[in-house]
Amino acid sequence: MRDIGSDFGREHGVTEEKLMALSDHHASEVFSDLEKPVFDYAVVLTRTPAEASEGR
Repeated sequence: MRDIGSDFGREHGVTEEKLMALSDHHASEVFSDLEKPVFDYAVVLTRTPAEASEGR
């Protein structure tokens, strides 16, 4: 995968294994139990309009 976001991730230490597992992060064992809901939150925040609440 090559795009601006993945290139930025590589430059900041994100492994290729994690980049490839992002699309199915819930099933992946390369992400911690903390990282998985953080990704869900990031997805919600990047929707237009954003649908996140403080309690999420």
